[in-house]
Amino acid sequence: MKTYADNKRCAKPSTIKEGDAVFVKRDDSKKKSDTPYHPRPLIVMEKKGSMVTAQDDDGVPVTRNSSFFKSVPKAAEENSTTEIHKDPADVTGTPDTTDVPMQSDATPSRRYP
Repeated sequence: MKTYADNKRCAKPSTIKEGDAVFVKRDDSKKKSDTPYHPRPLIVMEKKGSMVTAQDDDGVPVTRNSSFFKSVPKAAEENSTTEIHKDPADVTGTPDTTDVPMQSDATPSRRYP
């Protein structure tokens, strides 16, 4: 009976593991301009069945069903860690002009006679 219901509802097991970075879904009381998930990632501390407990940087735990969490993409996770650990001495105030294409001094040809 359970397998029939799971197949009918297209149920899938959760891929969230302990130690993963996740986004938590916002409450129903949100503005239209808000994103459906909070922008700050949380770290999963405990998982018990479908119950997931995650914690933010301030140490505030959030316990929800696993359907309220979304895994942080690996590329976004790496970008956030590299931006935080950048050395401010490495940043120069001059823009890099090697990638800018050079405009030719020749006058453009006429499109119509």
